[in-house]
Amino acid sequence: MPRPSPREPEPSQRALVWLLLAAVVIKSVYFVQYLALPILDGPVFDSLAYLRQANAIAAGRFGDASLLAFSPLYGYLLALTGAPENLARIVILQLVLGCFNLVIVYQVAERLFDKRAAIVSSALYLSYGLLVFYETKVMAETLGLTLAWLTLSLCTSHAFVKGRLRIAVGTGAALGFAMLARSNLLLIAPFLVMSLLLPWRLPDDRAWSVRLRRMLGCVLGLSLVLLANGSWNYRNTGMFVPVVLQSATAGRASKTAWNGSLAAFS
Repeated sequence: MPRPSPREPEPSQRALVWLLLAAVVIKSVYFVQYLALPILDGPVFDSLAYLRQANAIAAGRFGDASLLAFSPLYGYLLALTGAPENLARIVILQLVLGCFNLVIVYQVAERLFDKRAAIVSSALYLSYGLLVFYETKVMAETLGLTLAWLTLSLCTSHAFVKGRLRIAVGTGAALGFAMLARSNLLLIAPFLVMSLLLPWRLPDDRAWSVRLRRMLGCVLGLSLVLLANGSWNYRNTGMFVPVVLQSATAGRASKTAWNGSLAAFS
């Protein structure tokens, strides 16, 4: 008997495949051209701080000040990949994460709206040049964005909306790791948690018990990650720091009206 022909992929899948192929081509060309420039090892923005984190972790100095002053997760990723010895490794990994982010954007938009919205959203995301710029730098933006997108993907999943406890805890953990990659994401945590008590998709989450369960599960996952990081910092430094230390410089400078003198920031 002749074998049945494989099923033709759905139009939405074909669109996603074409978008991914376009992303691979664009990112590959950018990377090849970038390698031809003598700037891959040059410091950009906070690159030196992250490299210091990676070197401190590799040397076993987990109480280094850079791990408390800056979001620590990216430093651990750099150390894990051996990026200080070969920066091309982290650049390639971030370009792969950029493709992964494109898939999440497509899936979330299709889940919330329709295929057309998914295609348009992904195309706009792909065409935003600043993203590939950060993907080819020793910067935490790509890792933080990946974890933020993962959190959003879990938040909009059917299992989360239905209040599945395991998914809710995983969502909170993903948000916690995102905050450890980019501490400014701490600002969205209370708003996300409060929104979980709202009915997102009736009648799936009409019951208060469903909304309360997903909120408590998310808070539990978030708390476990931050408590673990705070305990790790306490063990190595004697200070319980769940995310990052507040900048003493900014704190002092904001207590009084600024008179135009830079001495306030010294």
